[in-house]
Amino acid sequence: MKFGDFLRAARENKGWKQPDAAARVEIEQSYLSKLETGKSYPSEEVFSKLLAAYGVSPSDVSDVVSSSELNKLKEIAQVREVILSKQKTTQTIFRGWLIAGLFSLMLGGACLGFVAMMTINDPLEFRYQSWGVLQTGESLQAYDIISDEINVRHPNFEELRAKQQAMIERTDQKFEVKTKFRGDAFIENAADGRRYYQLFSTQRTSENSPFRWFFIPALMFLMSSFGCFFIAFRWK
Repeated sequence: MKFGDFLRAARENKGWKQPDAAARVEIEQSYLSKLETGKSYPSEEVFSKLLAAYGVSPSDVSDVVSSSELNKLKEIAQVREVILSKQKTTQTIFRGWLIAGLFSLMLGGACLGFVAMMTINDPLEFRYQSWGVLQTGESLQAYDIISDEINVRHPNFEELRAKQQAMIERTDQKFEVKTKFRGDAFIENAADGRRYYQLFSTQRTSENSPFRWFFIPALMFLMSSFGCFFIAFRWK
């Protein structure tokens, strides 16, 4: 709102005509008309008389009159004081939102960093497989014959076929999951001999990590930080 429109509204709120208002303020009607149409702006003395006659305060003026209009009245001490107070309040609010945004950004970054750190440190699982118990004197690769394709023209086909069938019947697969790497293979003693374990897969346990939910507050904090920055600069 323009300052002139404010004066006219304040006068009409009192139910006064221009001549009546001019007489109460002790100025010419033509001067009051110029003030209301924005062709002129009051001196500090006339400004004080207008506010006293209409029963309004400088704060009432600043609440409805635009900033550009207030700047035209900044030579008036009362208006200048209101403008400085308003600027101080705006700066305080701006800094508050800015600090809130930075704090939220730090929390969001901390949550993301924590998730990343825990993901990197997720323990590995080493999965080993044993096909069965090896008897004394048997080769570590004794069970490999199970997957071999025996050529029917092989001179020892029947013997190899019988051996293959025997190893299939002895098959007793067992799996071991280790959190420490024990090489591509290792041997462990068993009740009737020994077992030869071979590494067949490696994977992280991050799928079941209890820290994955930190992504949610991380995103919330980051989004709120951008919201705070937007409000801060919009307010400013």
